[in-house]
Formats: sequence, C-alpha cells, structure tokens
Amino acid sequence: MFQRENPAAAVKLVGSANEVVVKVNAFNPTEVTRDTLQGFVEGEGFVSIEPEHFAKNTDAGSNRWIKIQGYGRTLSGMRATQPVQAPSATPGKDSPCLEYRCICSAPARWKWPRSRRPP
Repeated sequence: MFQRENPAAAVKLVGSANEVVVKVNAFNPTEVTRDTLQGFVEGEGFVSIEPEHFAKNTDAGSNRWIKIQGYGRTLSGMRATQPVQAPSATPGKDSPCLEYRCICSAPARWKWPRSRRPP
C-alpha cells in the first residue's frame, strides 16, 4: 500500500533557547482510504493531534512520558518525567520518545506549535 520514496528525513524544532532535530520516516502513500488510514491527516496546512493518541511510546530506562488528564484544551497532555536524582536526559540519547503517524498532502515548511498550559 505504501511506497517509500525518501525514508531519511528530519524535522527541526526550534524553541526560545534550544533546537532539536527529530528524525522521521517519510513516505508517499500510493492509495489512502478511510479503511487504510492510520494516524493524523493534514488539512489546509494543519495537523491537529491529541497528545495521548500516540502511535508508539518508548521509555528510556526510568525516563518516560506520562499522561496528564484534563491538561490543555481538550483531553489531556503528555509530560516527560524521570526520577528526581536522575541527570537531565539528552534528546536522541537517553530521553523517552513519543511517535505520531501523520499524512501530509503537500510539501511545506511546518511549524510545530504546542500548548504549554491550559487556557
């Protein structure tokens, strides 16, 4: 069903003080229907994702993501957590990871806004 064209891609997330490059598996679906769709779909340049609806949650030792019920504007939020005495985690090395499947219909420069606190 899926035809891989460019499996090596990356997304750069830029914050006020840091930048993180996230590796992604990019593919070009040859045929997507309601029955075969898995994940979130872009519409008019936007993808709306409920944080708790991830495709995969990977812990890194005692570093992990936890769901915060009722946090944010809809269902919940996700928060990375670790033991109090643990050193800071490094993305791509010893940090937990949430994965989301998204289908984007056109090439674009994407911004990844996120809600940091409830309204």
